[in-house]
Amino acid sequence: MKDARLRLPLFVAYTRLDRLRPIARASAMRGTTYTVARLDPHVGGQVVISDTILAEPIDVQAAVLAHELYHSQSPTQDAPRSAAACVSEEVHAMGWEAYAYANVTRTDPTETVWTRSEEHRMEL
Repeated sequence: MKDARLRLPLFVAYTRLDRLRPIARASAMRGTTYTVARLDPHVGGQVVISDTILAEPIDVQAAVLAHELYHSQSPTQDAPRSAAACVSEEVHAMGWEAYAYANVTRTDPTETVWTRSEEHRMEL
């Protein structure tokens, strides 16, 4: 893990989300690095997550990492894809995000734009 600030949410996601573990292991085997930074639209080759995520509750952090873990290990990650394949992958990634958000319990009742977005996703 390149950015130590992501160790706790990744640890929480890995230990509490047993169905996510094979995806996390596959991502690690690909050598994927995760970095928290201000986003640059020209970044490629690694997963970069906005540093604003660090202010979010742990369930949101774990959910976002689950989403990105799914993308990083996707068999079509490095292959040219159709628009339909891209949409399908995003739907699956959102499914993992919802799974993580639903199964990681936070201890504080903080409500943010991210938590409201995750709650809305759970209603879909």
